[in-house]
Amino acid sequence: MVMLHLQFHMKIAKISVMLVLHLKSWKNVEFVRNLELDLDNTLEVLTPIRKEVPQEVSVLVSPSRIEDFTEDLQSSAIAYTLVEENFQDVLDQDARINNLRAISEGFGWDRYYRLQNIHKWLRSLETKHPGVVTTVVGGSSYENRDLLGIKISHGANNPAVFLEGGIHAREWISPATTTFIANELLTSENAEIKRLAQTYDWYIFPNVNPDGYVHTFRANRMWRKTRRPYGFCFGADPNRNWNHHWNEVGSSSFSCSEVYAGPYTFSEKETSNLSTYIKSISNLRLYVSMHSYSQLLLYPYGTSDKVKNSQDYDRISNATVRAIARRYGTSYEYGNIEETIYPASGGSIDWVHGVAHVPLAFTFELRPDSNDHYGFLLPPDQIIPTGEESMDGIVAMVQEAESLGYMN
Repeated sequence: MVMLHLQFHMKIAKISVMLVLHLKSWKNVEFVRNLELDLDNTLEVLTPIRKEVPQEVSVLVSPSRIEDFTEDLQSSAIAYTLVEENFQDVLDQDARINNLRAISEGFGWDRYYRLQNIHKWLRSLETKHPGVVTTVVGGSSYENRDLLGIKISHGANNPAVFLEGGIHAREWISPATTTFIANELLTSENAEIKRLAQTYDWYIFPNVNPDGYVHTFRANRMWRKTRRPYGFCFGADPNRNWNHHWNEVGSSSFSCSEVYAGPYTFSEKETSNLSTYIKSISNLRLYVSMHSYSQLLLYPYGTSDKVKNSQDYDRISNATVRAIARRYGTSYEYGNIEETIYPASGGSIDWVHGVAHVPLAFTFELRPDSNDHYGFLLPPDQIIPTGEESMDGIVAMVQEAESLGYMN
């Protein structure tokens, strides 16, 4: 059955001017960093800010604010380029490419699918792979949607690997890649993928922010946060809400900010329920969080704390990014969060490693690289290549972790 879906709502229609800022000094970077922490609905920073100069950062600005904002840029000696006078046109084109007006049956990796399609596919796997796949629920969201996942297991009491997808709603390539990897673990004829699928218990959750993901299809393609109301604004950043150095750096106490940490740790049902589920998994050895974009492989921490096994993290990371590059030449950088991008506390992998004591926790920042000004709108023809190279990276990651004794 085919149904029409609603137009993107007024927030994106209002935030319609896209600028690229050319940051040539650390003072420029700090200016934009402060915008990201305390911005409101009239301005949105799109590009992940890096700890480097020079760099370019894309921002969306409301027409009502554009004059004042460009004056601020000039007074701060920040050059800029007007890229899109009406970003809604870009979103409309993206919707046409992805056929977002139709809710279709089936599932695959030819386009980005709605939550209901993803959940239907996940539930079908238990029937297709009896005795191997179990549908699991890691709790519910604020709007009472399931945090739905699967467990792939070929035997009792195996060491476990957890794949987390979709914690930031607009990063559609994350659930797509996570489901691609799940499918590979179940259907690939590659001997090493089959070995890893049979050796470990795999817990795979493609959409741990389901309310936000639904909102990106129904109303606002660029939505990032959860959907719990906070006064006049909605949602907290679910990757700033975990109980590890919560709201210390790289987050905001302002509820309209894109990096709002929430009023307290685990204020969001999604993070609270997911953390409880993670703690229930015995012998969890590896946790992987899929994000986009920038082509980075990150490990804890987002604060000045350093992991004790940083040499092992670097060795595993190096093996992983080399494997990712092998198929299509896609180049990733790696390092801890604080040094590679910027300080950001309260993230899932920091809590997983620092509080839940899982020995290895990584974040993939998937395609495209940070120079792509339309990064969250990755074309659907890149889903399969992204999935393939990410699977290559996961295989290498587990192999290197095994060689260092982490996967027992």
